[in-house]
Amino acid sequence: MIRRLFATTVMAMVALVAQSAERLGALDTAMADFWRASGDRKGQIDRIVATGATFDEIQTRLAAGRAYEKDVPRGELAWQTIISGGMRLPTTVIVPGDYDPTAKYPVRVNLHGGIARASIEGDARTPRRRLDVPPGCIAVYPSGFREATWWGMVQLDNLESILTRLKRAYNVDENRVHLMGVSDGGTGAFYFGMRQPTPWSTLFPLNGSLRVLSNPDLGVDGELYLTNLVNVPAYIINGVRDPLYPVAQTEPYVALLKRAGAPVVFKPQMQAGHDTSWWPSERGAIDEFERTHPRDPLPDRISWQTDRTDRDNRFRWLVIDKLDDRRSASALEDYNTVAFMNPPIKEEVFRHRRASGRIDLERTGNAVRARTRGVGAFTLLVAPAEFDLEQPIQVIVNDREVFKGRSRRTRARSCVGPRATRTGRCSSGPNCESTCAEVEQAERERGRGWVSRVIAASESEPWQALGVGPQRRGKER
Repeated sequence: MIRRLFATTVMAMVALVAQSAERLGALDTAMADFWRASGDRKGQIDRIVATGATFDEIQTRLAAGRAYEKDVPRGELAWQTIISGGMRLPTTVIVPGDYDPTAKYPVRVNLHGGIARASIEGDARTPRRRLDVPPGCIAVYPSGFREATWWGMVQLDNLESILTRLKRAYNVDENRVHLMGVSDGGTGAFYFGMRQPTPWSTLFPLNGSLRVLSNPDLGVDGELYLTNLVNVPAYIINGVRDPLYPVAQTEPYVALLKRAGAPVVFKPQMQAGHDTSWWPSERGAIDEFERTHPRDPLPDRISWQTDRTDRDNRFRWLVIDKLDDRRSASALEDYNTVAFMNPPIKEEVFRHRRASGRIDLERTGNAVRARTRGVGAFTLLVAPAEFDLEQPIQVIVNDREVFKGRSRRTRARSCVGPRATRTGRCSSGPNCESTCAEVEQAERERGRGWVSRVIAASESEPWQALGVGPQRRGKER
């Protein structure tokens, strides 16, 4: 009898091991198909879900990332992005000749000046201006012109597409992707920092101007908020003799940024005009700034303001889901008035024509404190790397606890794959408990319910999402 029971137990254990191996094999196959796919990958995601994989099993594979091909183009490459409407924008990409797919590579994206020209001169192999990049760095030179300025929707989509393509083909260090621009390109670096800062480790606005972005004749897309620049370190250079954007014009904006808490370094160039004659002496310091300022994908402090919830409503692990101008409980300083010394005048930084919402939040352990203004609901993308998912998570909004409970490690059931840096809708209804495995860097899915938990992941950052609506108290599930 004992022998028979033992044999039965052994057979059951063998069967379980076999089933587990079969399931994990199916998961590995589904994951491989997912990494190879492009565009809408809902079918691949559904196959991952159908394997019955656990949160930890999916998370482990997502954290490991894709296997990069060794036989990929190197050297100077001519890419082209086709934007909606058929507009073609060339881009030069320079990949080190000794590229090794097992190593992670930093990226520097360079935005050129002269954006108001009527057409793109030359092709992707002849960018107007190139500044040297450190050895072992992938260099990207996008192009623009009057119909595709650095401060419009076209270029927001263009750079998003370029980074997505680059990360799929090459082993990019996602925490060392830097944005540099000269003249109009420098102004564009400010713009991206206020609209889509999540991918960037550092910003280098060189000979640029925040003041230009307030010009109503410039056709700047969207509302801009100076406080959004507190989230990414910036290294700013202007020349004293610059006839367009001199130090005297830039300095008051830098002072305002520092008051707001922005991590900025300002390097006035005493002998320079609107040029880069200072590059040989500053290059080493710029390279060092990049090296010492990797992106923190999970910062303990965040401030984000937006007038939209269909895009540009997310920074890192915060997503603003709903705006509500009736909810303005916190007095958050705007930092929207700049003071000039000569002549002594004050002026508005950016004129706002639409209602917006802002959240300032701070995380300490599993506790998140948020101050909100004009926000009806928001989502926290809870990463296991920063939160202890075995312990309760506490969310306090405007000094009132709105949620305290555990965010469970839920098995995947369904998901939707949104575009990068934008949010999607939960496919199972407003109170669903579902997942997203759309894993390109900076692509996130979120739940829409009061406490919807979403297992979400990027190529390097697995998440769960905790939906929070400050209008009522959440309950533990």
